[in-house]
Amino acid sequence: MLQIERVSILQEYLEKHQAATVKQISKDIHMSETTVRRDLSYLEMQHIVRRSYGFAVLLKYQNNTLPFFLRMQDNRKEKNIIAQKAVGLVKTGETLILDESSTTSLIANLLDPSMDLTVFTTSLITANILAEKRIRTYCTGGLIQSDTFSFSGKYAEPLIASIYADKCFFSSSGIMENGIICDKMEESASMNKLMLQHAEKKIYLCDHTKFNRSFPYLIAKAEDIDYFISNIEPPESYRRQFKTVL
Repeated sequence: MLQIERVSILQEYLEKHQAATVKQISKDIHMSETTVRRDLSYLEMQHIVRRSYGFAVLLKYQNNTLPFFLRMQDNRKEKNIIAQKAVGLVKTGETLILDESSTTSLIANLLDPSMDLTVFTTSLITANILAEKRIRTYCTGGLIQSDTFSFSGKYAEPLIASIYADKCFFSSSGIMENGIICDKMEESASMNKLMLQHAEKKIYLCDHTKFNRSFPYLIAKAEDIDYFISNIEPPESYRRQFKTVL
């Protein structure tokens, strides 16, 4: 089969699925993984797809919310750096709120069960990780979002509204140069705003790909945040606005 034919099949597949792993593409369209990677590389050079850690997404869909298992692979190294910094802020006996982001699921993996922690989360994935580690965990329940495996809506909000935590760890789709933290999903932004209202310390987790990105739903402003954690030193404009940058 000619490359032009294979590329056409790849584009049709990604139009249908928006994003997928190389392994899944190879299985579904009956091409070797080596061939799929080579053709995706060609499409990337044509600015049609973006590749990252074994998956590909059409550029026109890159602002959509990716399925959780794909977000876990996206910038995995950078998110691990952030998670390790974040865990260093956790103290024995604290109550934590973790949002539904893939970065906070990595924090859950690193938490020490001997620290007598209590954790509230909107994430089904994070709740499972914590439960397996025998960490005291409350999951909000509510309407489950199929892409993120997270809970939102009027049945999820009362639990968060009824507690007060020592620290809230959260992420977002992007942060503007003026320090406004924003998200592409209204449901996520609404839940995160509520979480921040019910925590003493607010800790924002932001890998470098989110700098200078704008989305419609406001979560918080720089002055609302106690710690800004990134995998690299943020630009000077961010360092000036946030209280503590790690």
